[in-house]
This record gives sequence, C-alpha cells and structure tokens, in this order.
Amino acid sequence: MQHRLSAFAIVCAIAFPSVGTAQHVSPSRAVEVESYHVPMFENELVTVLRVQIPGGRSTGYHVHSRDQFGVVVAPFPPKAYAQILGQAPNAPRQAPVGEVTFTRFFGAPVTHRVVNPDTIPLDRYDILLNSRTPAGFTPAARDVPGYTRVLDNDRVRAWRLVLAPGETAPSITQAAPGIRVVVRGGEIEEIRPDKRDRGFLLRATELYWQDPGATRVVRNIGTTTVELVEFEIK
Repeated sequence: MQHRLSAFAIVCAIAFPSVGTAQHVSPSRAVEVESYHVPMFENELVTVLRVQIPGGRSTGYHVHSRDQFGVVVAPFPPKAYAQILGQAPNAPRQAPVGEVTFTRFFGAPVTHRVVNPDTIPLDRYDILLNSRTPAGFTPAARDVPGYTRVLDNDRVRAWRLVLAPGETAPSITQAAPGIRVVVRGGEIEEIRPDKRDRGFLLRATELYWQDPGATRVVRNIGTTTVELVEFEIK
C-alpha cells in the first residue's frame, strides 16, 4: 500500500466567530472545514488537522463523525471549553503539553464548538481515521528503554519517547504506518542498518508521516531533552 501525502490549500472566505457567537448563527459543518481547523495532509488512512484557536475566539458548531487521536503541542488555555449543540458548556479542562487523546465518533457523531476566552491560543493536532474499521496493520512491540506506551486500542498504538542529551533509545522496528509528533524539539540522529546515519533538527509542534518497515536507533545528539509521540495505525 502506498501512502502519499497531499497538501491542502484553503482558499475560501471563512467566518471567524467570536466567543460570544450565538448557537443559531450558522449551520454545523464537518470538522475538517471548520474555522481554525487547518488540514495539513491526508492519505488513504488519515486526515491531519492542526487546531489553533486564538485567545478570544471560538469555532463554529461542527460535526465530528470519524474516530480520531491527537496530541496537545502547546500550553493549553485554562479557560477554554467545549459546548455540545443544545447543551450547557462543558467545564474547562486542564490538558498538559504532550497529552495524547483518542475519541470514537464513528456511529456516534458529536456536534459541538470550542470556545477560547483566554489570552493564549489553543494548539493541538487532531488526526482523523478515514476508515470505519481497522486497516489490518499490526504494530510491533517497543519493549526497550526510552519508549513508554501511552495509547493502545483496536485502531492505534502510541509511544512516548523522551531522551536527554546523550541518551540513546535501542533499536525498534516500525511495523505499521504512522505519525511522529514533536512535543519537545532538539537534535537527534537515526541509525539504521540499511542507510547512512542521519541527523534531524526537530522543532516543537512539527509532525511527520512515517512509513512502515524501518528499523532504527534514535540518539539525542543535541543539548536539550527531546520528547516525541509516535503513533502506529492498526
């Protein structure tokens, strides 16, 4: 199976509702075309949205209808909240940087909006699964120092990798396609038996698609602690 990324360009006039927007102003629309939800890329397995809601702004009401997973990549506005259409607002929640989430929406779609009355933006990735059923991949175990499993269900498995300067994560093999999200950036080197050693300068909040089949050792060759969340799709 080939996994080709296709960039999205959003060239349309979008209304940016304020925090005080009334519930009946506009009809609900799909999450991938909602304000402040920017499609980054898609392939046959996933659609990746960068969700960035400025302080003092709100999305419109939109529909989540596909299972999704995600990562918080910046300090979360403490006053931000979600509101399901026709219901009272949910209480604000604290979401630490690096928080990994998974939500099921296939068969039980939800219409809501997200309101950010704070002074800092809300910034996270939402990764939508395009199929209603698993794709048939089986992630391999990563039972080596450095990797901590943070999510595992019938759709996706995820690990957190934290490396201090000079630390090395032993060899793992990525058996299923997936995504790497950079929570804390820095400089790493990947050592693979089939390729030359390769350095990477990773910046916080970056995201990369990763094809299956790679066996790699990851070493922190920089001066800062690196934190990655790596997903493999089932």
